[in-house]
Amino acid sequence: SDNDPRSEAFSAIRSSGYLSTGKCSRAVSHLAILSSPSRLDAEGVTYITEVRYPGNFIITQQAQHHMVINVGSCMTQSVNFALTGDSLGRPNFIKCPIR
Repeated sequence: SDNDPRSEAFSAIRSSGYLSTGKCSRAVSHLAILSSPSRLDAEGVTYITEVRYPGNFIITQQAQHHMVINVGSCMTQSVNFALTGDSLGRPNFIKCPIR
């Protein structure tokens, strides 16, 4: 609807030009969207689908987009860690002024 804050946020981001000009290196992160596998396939986006159970975990890489869909009650914990030799900085990272 017109009063949906997500719609307003997307309109603000889109009208600012951040999605098309590269001013925000993580512009897609501002969008609370759920894309179906068929849409990702149609757009040529590679992805991995993983199912995890109690006691399992998954590791994501730096700057890797990810999505979590819970199918039941869930208690989660996220931990950021780095291994010896991992870079902690992203020299080409641009902090988005919208956030």
